[in-house]
Amino acid sequence: MTVKSFYFAPLLMFIVFALVFNSCQAPKYYDNVQRVFPAVVRVSTEDEIGSGVIVTDTGYILTSNHVLHDSKSPIVMLNNGSQYQATVATVDSARDLAVIKLPDNPAGYPYATLGSSTESNTLQIGSPVLVIGYPGENDINHLMLSTGSICAFPRIDSVGFLQSEAKAYPGSSGGPMTNSNGDVVGIINSRYTNLKDSCSTFATAINEAKPLLDNLATGGQPVAVAPEENITSASSLPCASVGCLAPDFSLPTVDQKELTLSSLKGKKVIVAFLSTTCNACLQTMQCLLPIYATWPRDQLEMVFVVSGEQFDDVQHWVKLYGIKCPVVLDSLELVLNQYQPDQSPALYFLTADGHIKITKFPPIDGCTAQFDALLRLY
Repeated sequence: MTVKSFYFAPLLMFIVFALVFNSCQAPKYYDNVQRVFPAVVRVSTEDEIGSGVIVTDTGYILTSNHVLHDSKSPIVMLNNGSQYQATVATVDSARDLAVIKLPDNPAGYPYATLGSSTESNTLQIGSPVLVIGYPGENDINHLMLSTGSICAFPRIDSVGFLQSEAKAYPGSSGGPMTNSNGDVVGIINSRYTNLKDSCSTFATAINEAKPLLDNLATGGQPVAVAPEENITSASSLPCASVGCLAPDFSLPTVDQKELTLSSLKGKKVIVAFLSTTCNACLQTMQCLLPIYATWPRDQLEMVFVVSGEQFDDVQHWVKLYGIKCPVVLDSLELVLNQYQPDQSPALYFLTADGHIKITKFPPIDGCTAQFDALLRLY
């Protein structure tokens, strides 16, 4: 049912988009993402104001479940000023997703194309993304945009997310996160914004939503899905970059055993390149030890790699600070040359299958809490 429509034929109504970018200029790919703007809508109930994105010409809209707040008839405002009472088609509270339906319209609705949220050659850590949504205040004529890049691909309670430094404004929840082609790769979610750093915007991965839409897209234009990205990436080859399989090594430990990195698969691993003589390395080591003490060994292992130092010096360092995790001696700096960290100390966070998920170069204030939070995100 149409609640209210604004038609000034033949006068066209123009919406002014307030562009809020992280830099003073629009990104190079801005022309690509403009095509999604007409599909971004405002979703409101008696208790909540959020955003959504139309994903079929028949009027199916993806948004966040918490935006609906149990409402069965949310109000949707299109960017031409028209308002409609929508119906709730389906919800998935575990993924905080909902699909709502606009009234039938013979002319169809503008709709966005869905991309893939799979980590691949074209979507990876560092890839640019755009967050789009309507503000929660009364100024409903301005679309809020923010650019940033992908920081991680965490899974939380078995649900896939995209984590980005692009800022999510009040009212952005339920709105789209797009890649540089303008394809929707995530739906903004406000549940997980407790990290005290720049990468605090989370979007539910669009691949989590596709099964919901597949069950609903009947008649008219089906959900538009971008061609599947090439996922045969360099992740199958060893290298020291994020996304690659971490280079394997076998080195002696200070207790005169042999440690092979690949033997630790099945659990998360932090490989830390440290020196016994630098203050930053000491701070990093002391930051990591509480994490090592609290995480179960079947979930997390740490390996401290000390390169180019004498056995006696490293053994004394281990005893002095009561280090319990494995410390290996890279006497000939062979492993150091494999990884070639930009600075020391250097941390490589590995997934259970041995791929490099995150790299960090401490010292970092409050690093124990931050590193613990990062470990829980993937």
